[in-house]
Amino acid sequence: MKRGSESNNIIDNNVHGNGQGGIIIRCVSSGSNTVTDNIVNYNDGDGIFIGSSSNIILNNRVEYNKAGHKVGDSTVENGDGIDMGRNDGSFYNKVNGNTVCRNEGMDIKTCGLDFKNTGTGNYCDNAKDFTGCTYLCADCSKPDLTVTGNSQVWIDPDDRTYEITYIIENIGNANVDDPIKIQAWIDDTWEEYTVESLQENENYTNTIGPVSMSQINDYIEIIIDPPDAIAEINENNNSLGTFWWAPEYGIDPSPKNPGSSSGGGIHRGEFVTSDEQGEAAISGGEGYEDTPGNESMISLDTVQHVSARLFKSDSFFGGSEDTVYSSYKWIAVTISALLIILFIVGHYGEKISHRRNKK
Repeated sequence: MKRGSESNNIIDNNVHGNGQGGIIIRCVSSGSNTVTDNIVNYNDGDGIFIGSSSNIILNNRVEYNKAGHKVGDSTVENGDGIDMGRNDGSFYNKVNGNTVCRNEGMDIKTCGLDFKNTGTGNYCDNAKDFTGCTYLCADCSKPDLTVTGNSQVWIDPDDRTYEITYIIENIGNANVDDPIKIQAWIDDTWEEYTVESLQENENYTNTIGPVSMSQINDYIEIIIDPPDAIAEINENNNSLGTFWWAPEYGIDPSPKNPGSSSGGGIHRGEFVTSDEQGEAAISGGEGYEDTPGNESMISLDTVQHVSARLFKSDSFFGGSEDTVYSSYKWIAVTISALLIILFIVGHYGEKISHRRNKK
């Protein structure tokens, strides 16, 4: 990091195999950074080096880093996991919830307790002048299954058929030798697939299709180990979802990340927080039936259809109906009631008029 660069967010990176350390914040004047949700492993040198103050180091996995440098300066680092080793700058850093294990040097090291580098909830076996090793590394030797890809490609846009490619990965530190169940959800239906095993740091790619688009869009979600049969380091990163839109709507189909630590996507039980997706969905269908080219006014069913796709939830997965979804539902019910009243009034008004004409 450049000298004097402060208040940076270093988030969700996979840093491995470097010849001169992993994430290095060496300069004293480069403080107040947030380093979170990174995987830092198999580097020559320290995994994370912090030479400045007031940084937040949160929820990183720092493993298998080795002593020495293969490139660069002649400084020989010990292969520490997290090293806050500058006695002129490494003050007041907060180190919480990290997995720092199996490094050649110390797992976590500071210059002394009086430097006020504190933390809790960390998995680590050995530390120097740091009291925040809450758990032993043996307690976290588990796999960690996650969905790292969920993409769609048109087979025939005119026929509205496409295929889905998903990627799952074991980012943990233990193998899975038993069959792993995978569910591919398309709206409210799903198919189940099986992977026989997945070794540590191994990934698996599968393509399914052809799939026929239901109406103006499909919500596609890939869920790995849905029954939670496999004990993992993190049980909250097992799904990734996205919307796939009919070609005439021209909406970016890439997964949107509402802030989940899983690395992206929309997850079952959450509603879409992206204004871009919401506005595009409503404006794309406004004034027209679902069928492309039909220019009649939008039906009540279509309003319900669009709102359900934008703000759906599924109680099976623990989601609750969102306020926005409920608002759309009540609007739809109100419109239905008004239409029924107008129909009844019109119907009886026509009968009365007809009787008067007969007289």
